[in-house]
Amino acid sequence: MKYILSLGLIFLCLSIYSQNSFETPPPGTIKINDSLFIDNIPVDNLMYKEFAASAERSWNMEIHDSLQSLELDEMNMKILNSLSSKTNNKSLFEKVSKSEELHLPEGILTFEYFNLSQYSNNPVIGISKEQAALFCKWRTDMVNLRFNELNNQKKTNYKKIAYRLPKNEDYKLAKSEFSANGKFLKLAGRTPLEIDLDDFRKTQKFVMTKYPEYTSDKNSETQDYTLFRCICEVEE
Repeated sequence: MKYILSLGLIFLCLSIYSQNSFETPPPGTIKINDSLFIDNIPVDNLMYKEFAASAERSWNMEIHDSLQSLELDEMNMKILNSLSSKTNNKSLFEKVSKSEELHLPEGILTFEYFNLSQYSNNPVIGISKEQAALFCKWRTDMVNLRFNELNNQKKTNYKKIAYRLPKNEDYKLAKSEFSANGKFLKLAGRTPLEIDLDDFRKTQKFVMTKYPEYTSDKNSETQDYTLFRCICEVEE
């Protein structure tokens, strides 16, 4: 895969997810309870491309571990830039940019599906569970940095958060909660080419497709396509 997006667009994508602000719930999520939020839609190609671009230029696990050791009010972009200047991200970029070549309808290649702008809002496919977990760690750092910035501007009083892959019990809880309040939506019979997630981003509904999604505690059943989303925990 080739990426032409810049790190500067990361916050733009996060803004798209949060729909104009970084108020509760955390970007891209809907509320399960006071400390647990889950993405209402799977991760799309655009957000994964932002992650890969960042992994190529300015983020890795050493940076993640360093940021996680800090309190939220200690995090800032200067620290990220300082850490980034001392790292070589080639191996990480190669890891996160690998994808499985899958058969898509209409003869579309996975590479085309991932890179063509018409599929930017479609669910990312062909990546591994490890890649999905790394995306959640990267997203944690980007959102915490943004929360620090907003707190310093005295606009908010955000707490430190952590995105991760959901557990099976998280999915069961989410389905139960959102089915009870009429916010669960199941998309049936659609291929990835037909799932424009932007149609559902603002609905505040918990949207699932017919395809399996990665979980942190169990391997997903084998199918042609496996999607993923993140769940977000807020520190007490």
